[in-house]
Amino acid sequence: MAISCRATFTFVTIFLLFSSVSTSPFDGVQPEKQTVLSPNSDCLNITTFTPDWFLQNTKQSFRREFIDKAVFYTRGAGERARKLACSDPWKYVTIWDIWPSELYDSSNHVSNKLRCIHNSKNTQRNFFENMSSAYAQMARSHAYVMHTLSDFASPPMEGIWGRIELDVLTQRTDVSELWKQSDDQSLKETIEISRKPAKHVLVSAMERVGELWGQAMGDGQKLRGRSLEEEEEEEETASCRLWDAKVMKELDALF
Repeated sequence: MAISCRATFTFVTIFLLFSSVSTSPFDGVQPEKQTVLSPNSDCLNITTFTPDWFLQNTKQSFRREFIDKAVFYTRGAGERARKLACSDPWKYVTIWDIWPSELYDSSNHVSNKLRCIHNSKNTQRNFFENMSSAYAQMARSHAYVMHTLSDFASPPMEGIWGRIELDVLTQRTDVSELWKQSDDQSLKETIEISRKPAKHVLVSAMERVGELWGQAMGDGQKLRGRSLEEEEEEEETASCRLWDAKVMKELDALF
């Protein structure tokens, strides 16, 4: 008898539980999904960093055309190219001089909004491709390109120089000759860029760079969170003191 009563009580309890569920006012309504922020939710997206963005967010004193000054390089020659520019900043400039050091920060600290970009090979490559496109658009008249001694006769063209920078110099600037040199300065050669688009196309492309400079100091300044005075203090010889051999070797492979 006790067993029968216990079974009856259990059955009634289960029935009431299911009845309460079926008569709930939220019957058939799915609960709202909670938004869970991932560790990377505050990272900046690579789509922000277009060539136009880079042109709008250079250091202020580098917002100018580089007439006979821009130094480019291919794989293995990055550190020598940087040292050449550091030896005479009035004569040479490299891509590492133009933008604030924060843009190269690959640390995993939560405050670094660029960590997701730099810690992925694909997005980091895209980042520097767009930066390189912007840098090349600033070159005028002549430009330097440095190769390792072993690559001088047949430079690697699968990197950023061959795929991005050379094409921009050809199609979007008035650079007519490249001053080619080996990283030990023992070999030098002048290369003519003969295939250029119509003059009005080049003029339009170069004028657009100036227009983008006129739109500068927007989001990029907010990204850096720095005053112009602080930025100017860093600019002189910035690339000469910020880069170590390990960093240059890692980035060198992209070019």
